[in-house]
Amino acid sequence: MPGPRRYFCSYVTMHGGVWDANWYPAQTTLTKTKTIVPGHDLHYGPLAPTTAGGVTTLSNVLQAPSTLLTSRLVSKINILRGLDYGWQAGHTPGGHLGTTRPGRTFTRRAW
Repeated sequence: MPGPRRYFCSYVTMHGGVWDANWYPAQTTLTKTKTIVPGHDLHYGPLAPTTAGGVTTLSNVLQAPSTLLTSRLVSKINILRGLDYGWQAGHTPGGHLGTTRPGRTFTRRAW
């Protein structure tokens, strides 16, 4: 029997359209630190969602109805910040995922 299906979802904002303070959860959730290489530390911690009015919120941008963004789902989410891109990506929306083709590299698929 095959294992459970796993999904990868990537959100990106082009040209800084969303301030970091609105995109990412509060810095106070980063309660643990690990040195990757000297001078470069990884800060991490469990997500701390809030729920009000039937909406579960991780940040001003990352929120959804509580029936969809459940505590079980939140426990499986990783939010990564600081994955640097080696050059100015411009209109290469897939650079953060390894695509270096110019122009619109993402198209909507009919599932």
